[in-house]
Formats: sequence, C-alpha cells, structure tokens
Amino acid sequence: RSCRLLSIGIVADSQLTVSLLRCIGKELLTDASKREKVGKLIENGSFGSDRILRLDTPTFTDDAGCLDFKSEWVPDGILNICFANPNPSITSTAPGFLKDSNITNVDLLGLQHVTSVGRDFLYGCCSLKTVNLNCLKNVSKIGKTFLFYCKSLEVVDFSSFEKVTCINGFFLFECSSLKTILNISGLRNVRRVDTARMGLPTFLSG
Repeated sequence: RSCRLLSIGIVADSQLTVSLLRCIGKELLTDASKREKVGKLIENGSFGSDRILRLDTPTFTDDAGCLDFKSEWVPDGILNICFANPNPSITSTAPGFLKDSNITNVDLLGLQHVTSVGRDFLYGCCSLKTVNLNCLKNVSKIGKTFLFYCKSLEVVDFSSFEKVTCINGFFLFECSSLKTILNISGLRNVRRVDTARMGLPTFLSG
C-alpha cells in the first residue's frame, strides 16, 4: 500500500511539475512576444522626436482581458510612455502594471474605461516624476500598493477619482518627495479604506 501511495505521489508531483513548466514556458513566450511588439513599435516610429513611446493599449492585454504591461518589456532608454487608443472592453489592470520600471513620465490616456486598478500599480517606479491620472475617471476600486515607493513623485491630482469607493493598503506609501496633492475632494465618495500603512493620511492630518 505504501508503495502504491508513493507511486501516486510521484505521478502527482510529475503532473504538477509539467503543469508548472508549461506555465513558465507560456509566460516566457508571452514576455518575448510583448518585447518584440514594443521593439516593432519603436522601429515603426511610435517613439518620436518628443521621446515619448506611444503604445496601442488593446495590444497589451492578458488572457483575462486585463491591461498588462511589465517593466521588462520597456527597452533601455525609454523614459516616457503614453498608453493610447482606449478600448471599452478593457476595464481592469493586471497586478504589477509597470512595476519597478525606470520610466519618469506616464500618460494613462488608454485607461479611460478601467474601473478596477490591480495591486502593485506603478509599484516601485522610483524615477517616476509625473503621472496623468485624469483618465482614470471610471475607477471605483484601487488595489493594494497603488503608487507605492514612487519616491521621485512630487504631485498627484485626484480630480478624476470621484467614482472611487474602495482604496486598499499602502496607498501612496513611501512617496517621500510627494509635496502637493491636488483636488483631494475627488476622493469624497470613498467608503472603504484599508488604512494599513497609508501614505495619504499624512497629508490629511498635516
């Protein structure tokens, strides 16, 4: 009986290993494909004299239809990104959107229809100086670690956040250079806040 159980365990482990390898392989192929697409966009002039890389938002969605863009898809030297061409079918961002990227400026024009922002949105973008949040006018839920550790960010504007009702933890946490918050009244409809390690209350109380 013990031998049979061992055999079953080995088969189960083998199946798990195969499944894991398939997932890893699929992710590597996806990363390579997305990097290639970005490279072709640059070749075709999407990176112009203004030094802004313009991306077709619908091109970068995952299997669930979420907007997904990883920092490793950004070639060296690209510091300014604009997500263009909004699509009504894209209503959420995948976890880790541009996480740990070296970009300095990002325009979220293509996110006009997003209603839910996944965790780790622009997490750890230490060089990020400006981010246009005005296009997030339909967002109602913000995941954990939104703009976490964006230590070069100086100004944020919440005028378009009137539909936001839920904010999760580590919101604007460790944004050490943040000096100005414009239109804080844009958050007036927030009903649920995870106050764990919040960066925003510092400004509210001070």
